[in-house]
Amino acid sequence: MPIINYMPVSGYQMRNYRIILIALFLFSLIFIYFQGGKVPYMLFYISVFIPLVSLAYTILTYKLFKYSQNIDRTNVIKGEKITLDVNVHNESLLFFPYIKLNFLNANKIFNNQLEEESFSLTPKSGKRASYQLDCKYRGSYAVGVDSILFEDFTGVFKLKYKPGSFFNITVRPRVIHLDKFHIKTGFLSESHSNLSSNYEDFSTVSHIREYKYGDSSKHVHWKASAKLSQLMVKNYQSTSGIYVILVLDTLKNNFAEDENIILEDKVVETLIAVLHYFLSNFINVKLIFYKDDINDIELKTMHDFEKIYDYMSKFEFDSDVDISNILKIYLSKTISRDNIILLTYNINYSIYEQLINARMSGHEPSLIYISPDEIVHNKNVNEDIILSSLNEQNITYYKININDDIKQVLERNS
Repeated sequence: MPIINYMPVSGYQMRNYRIILIALFLFSLIFIYFQGGKVPYMLFYISVFIPLVSLAYTILTYKLFKYSQNIDRTNVIKGEKITLDVNVHNESLLFFPYIKLNFLNANKIFNNQLEEESFSLTPKSGKRASYQLDCKYRGSYAVGVDSILFEDFTGVFKLKYKPGSFFNITVRPRVIHLDKFHIKTGFLSESHSNLSSNYEDFSTVSHIREYKYGDSSKHVHWKASAKLSQLMVKNYQSTSGIYVILVLDTLKNNFAEDENIILEDKVVETLIAVLHYFLSNFINVKLIFYKDDINDIELKTMHDFEKIYDYMSKFEFDSDVDISNILKIYLSKTISRDNIILLTYNINYSIYEQLINARMSGHEPSLIYISPDEIVHNKNVNEDIILSSLNEQNITYYKININDDIKQVLERNS
């Protein structure tokens, strides 16, 4: 089938046609009322007949068009591209004067990479459009055509077709490999408090598995890889009883949807970097967060990391419980003395009080704060005061701005 693109009738021209028809209709009525005769009646019938024919024609084109869409893959890593192909066909002998494609999440997720597409189709022709989409933020999104708009020659009538089918894509966060990350502690040995990426002495190999994204190259089992003709890695089981408590803030914010997407992407990427660092260095983690209820997940191996990595790729931040309350509940129930890391993009005096309470209870608290200042208009006026007070209390904190390099910030004080 030949692929022919045509310049569509512009919105300005459509408005002109509409104005002309309305003016013709009103003029004919006035003419009939004051003078009568064949000419005004002819004008009146034309002003009524043309829109009716145009409506029937538009309904017919709406019924006769064919469309299809396809996507090359539905699972990607943040920063990779996907290709969306859209085909609209006119298999009839009619001329399609005005068609417009609207896309899902065109502005919020893909930053105007999907622009509205307007075109006309002659008989037996088609329109093909291919879009390279840069997946900038982790999450689960709908991709595809949201609606197809048909408009008549006169611009009076519009019919909207809703496909009802689209593609769900999952954008997984990048795994940032930290070479070092300092946690001030009296509960870990000195070798654990500031591990290098070469430390491997306190674990045993539990099994061998296929290589997956995020695995360290130092864990590759070269003999097994050569034998099986694919990369295999050694999966370690920690032999230490060391735990770090990581409390994740999942509170739903009142920011705009696109702002929340950017902010939550940064939070998850930071979380994954910290979890990967601890687990690849054989330090167990208890991840605590609120999702319908308080969740307490123990992570000990890289297999556990893979599961939480998949889970967090689609995770939605929709909690209505402040993280300070989660930490307060944990502190009231635990009898152990722990390293506690609070990961949040909200900061307030309630969080500050619970961090102080954790310190007074004998814990070693730390804060990782993802600041939204670069994407929201209203800055948290208490932010600088609270962070300064934490510093005075000798509580370690990391402030990560949206445009900051996570690796640089987390390794800076290590």
